[in-house]
Amino acid sequence: MAQPNPSWGALPPLPSLYANDPAMKEVVEEFIGDIPERVRSIRTAFESGNRVDLTRLAHQLRGAGAGYGYPALTSAAGALEDQLRALPNDGALAVVAQEVDELVMLCERAAQGGRKGSI
Repeated sequence: MAQPNPSWGALPPLPSLYANDPAMKEVVEEFIGDIPERVRSIRTAFESGNRVDLTRLAHQLRGAGAGYGYPALTSAAGALEDQLRALPNDGALAVVAQEVDELVMLCERAAQGGRKGSI
């Protein structure tokens, strides 16, 4: 499971499609402010094997990513959600580790963009 990776800082920030829309600035910044808690929740659900919570969190990010101008988040969260829903009930979450890592990395890049003022 991904922990904050120092090499992610070398990746470019992930800006919102609404970065130049003054009407969206405040809501996108609020979304970005919530990302660290979302990442903690995703990690906790994955590490504890809580498939129900992990599926719910992926589903929420799938919708939120689109709504706040982050199609890459939507895509990654959708891939994770789809894989989780396709797992047998007794399936181990280890098979979705790569999707979790990708989603966490994209969240970190979006948050990095927010910290640099380029929502």
